[in-house]
Amino acid sequence: MKTLFAAVSAIGLLASTPAFAADTQVNVTATVTGACGLGDHKSGATSAPGWTQGDINLGAITGADGKLNVAPVTNRSFGNVWCNAPADVTIEVASLALDGDRASAAPADSSSFANKFDLKITGNLGGNAFNNGAGDLAVQSTGGGTGSLDIATTGAFETGLGQYSSFNLQVLNPGNLRPVAGSYSGYVKLTATVS
Repeated sequence: MKTLFAAVSAIGLLASTPAFAADTQVNVTATVTGACGLGDHKSGATSAPGWTQGDINLGAITGADGKLNVAPVTNRSFGNVWCNAPADVTIEVASLALDGDRASAAPADSSSFANKFDLKITGNLGGNAFNNGAGDLAVQSTGGGTGSLDIATTGAFETGLGQYSSFNLQVLNPGNLRPVAGSYSGYVKLTATVS
């Protein structure tokens, strides 16, 4: 009986001893390069209804009296701007200048005529995505040159379309001067670069 009890005890010990486990692990790694881009909104849209992303052609900018006569341009959009990492964003506005020459001297009769007109943009300008709140931002060229707004983002962002990256454009003429005849050009530019 002692032998049978010892054998049963030994079998019981073997049954309660945990089995040795085996596992293996395959690690998966990847990298994502910092990048910024335009378009490719997460929903796939390329534009938003009522918002224009193309160039602005003001056409003839004077009335019959030769004075500057430009209505503000509204509902313009940079489109969808995104960066997958912290980035430096610059929004630059260059004045409307005769032949695009912002370095040219003023006309001889500068009390009546001008060959450069400052531009001002206001709007969201992507401010929600840049964590700058929902209020209007403004950028204006000065002295017939350029003006800029610099933003350092703290993380990845996407502006979205339409009102989320919007601006309104105004041509400024504080002296009520007449433009010198010719072709004028200026620009509004957004640049985003991973920090």
